Amino acid sequence: MTETRLGNDRQVPLKGRVGYFCGSLCTGFQIAIPTFLIFYGTQNLAISIGALSLMMAIVKVLDALTDIIAGIIVDKTRHRTGKARPWLLWMALPYAVCFTLEFCIPPTWGPTAKLLSLAVMYALTVSVFGTMLGVATTALLPRLTSSIQERRALGVVCGGGGVTMVGFLMAIVFPLQARFGFQLVFGAFAAISFVLCVLCYALVREQDITNFVEGKKSQAVSIKDLVNTLIHNRYALLQFVYVLIVQAGGAMIQGCGTYYATYVMGNTNLYSQFMLAGAFGSLAGMFIGLPLVKRLGSKKLYCLGCLMLVAGFIVIALSRRSSPVLIIVMFFFILMGGQVFTNSQNAVLAAAAVDYGEWKNGVRTEGVTACLGNVGSKVGGALGTAIMGAYLAAHGFAEGGVEQTVEAVNAIEFTFIGLTPIIYFILFLIFAITYRLEKQLPAIHRDLAERRAKLMS
Repeated sequence: MTETRLGNDRQVPLKGRVGYFCGSLCTGFQIAIPTFLIFYGTQNLAISIGALSLMMAIVKVLDALTDIIAGIIVDKTRHRTGKARPWLLWMALPYAVCFTLEFCIPPTWGPTAKLLSLAVMYALTVSVFGTMLGVATTALLPRLTSSIQERRALGVVCGGGGVTMVGFLMAIVFPLQARFGFQLVFGAFAAISFVLCVLCYALVREQDITNFVEGKKSQAVSIKDLVNTLIHNRYALLQFVYVLIVQAGGAMIQGCGTYYATYVMGNTNLYSQFMLAGAFGSLAGMFIGLPLVKRLGSKKLYCLGCLMLVAGFIVIALSRRSSPVLIIVMFFFILMGGQVFTNSQNAVLAAAAVDYGEWKNGVRTEGVTACLGNVGSKVGGALGTAIMGAYLAAHGFAEGGVEQTVEAVNAIEFTFIGLTPIIYFILFLIFAITYRLEKQLPAIHRDLAERRAKLMS
């Protein structure tokens, strides 16, 4: 079946694809920050894992408010370069500066000073500047094209690129910081983030899509209209749930993986090998996922990814710590499926929710719809981190790189290979049962095309 033309369903030009890919890579740094910060805070600053996890959870929950504000700001923006695109340029430098300062807290400071300083820098990085970048990047996709197939392809390649970036970061950060220190390594990462944001801004071009409010053309959408369409958009709200669950599971993979390699497997360097294999799995997932998503669609690819992750962790559990090589191989498939096949479709689901919101409520809101995914990502990450920190603390986990008790080691193992697949299996069930928009989208596009044609005539 041919797709219904909506006026902006053309193929995104090559430079636009490269630009969006750069923006997706930048989000990879944001996703990875909590993992690095947990290790840096506990091992280098000797901050209690319970206090650190609580601080990160509070910041990320408060971040939900700034995400909503960011979404409204994007939708209210009227700039010659677009609604979302200018924020990539405006936020690039302050984000890079705060990203660097996060990892420059002097270890000689007192516990309270270290925790408060870390909280302030973390909040500025993820809740202010990072929030604007994340919402703007997600809001770009529905403004680049309305083509369902083009969105799927961009989602797999660009979303997969962000996941691949996280995997490679996990693989190289700890060896690099051991040699050069956290400050130099993360200063370099911040500089790379800055360059990626500027490239994304320079290469992408937004399409002008007129808003329709109560059957009339309107370039200025009120905050009331934005909030109303968000509340009455069931697929935007469901997207929040999906992203929350997947990020809670992802936070446990990233946050507990180092402890699993160090205290369960007895070799800290194994974590870098796990994540390096996972990074190559993510890279493979980009290429394999492209034909798969065209054949299967977003829903089936998403469900397949959840089941691949569950199967990978079941194999790890059955190995009973006996084969590091087997775990490394499983991480290839875990990150290919559970991370690329799921996370790569988040922006695609958000773009579809934008179309659904316009069709149902008569208002097109890329910004506030994108913000819900960001809220889900951060609250989910906070929830996963908080659950992990509370569970390990309750079972006697000791900070500062000291030897752990048998109870603490068992808790680390259960968190990593027990809770994670349970979370993803729950996600599979919820997603498979509730997501029905994909089949409805062609008809929605036909209806929208007719409405726009009538209103523009």
